[in-house]
Amino acid sequence: MERTRFRSPISSAKLRSLVKRSEALAKHAAMLELKATAADQARMVHESQAWKSMLSVWRLVQAATPDRPELEQPVAFMQEYMGVGRSTPATTPPAQSPAS
Repeated sequence: MERTRFRSPISSAKLRSLVKRSEALAKHAAMLELKATAADQARMVHESQAWKSMLSVWRLVQAATPDRPELEQPVAFMQEYMGVGRSTPATTPPAQSPAS
């Protein structure tokens, strides 16, 4: 092998060390990504269960409110999310024009 005048600022041993460290970090990152994905899936399941439970409570309160109006106040914040308040009058269909 011929020698050249080219001098590298880094030795071949250092370069091998850096590549080896890079591969180890890539494996570690892949493992952490799998853990994060599993944790995110678990979060979504728990969040879904929480919302289902909240909606069940909402339906129960809405059904019981005519007899027990004091139940409406603890879940009043849900009015905004549900879009339609109990105190809003029902909309009536538009009057039809008389047939000519």
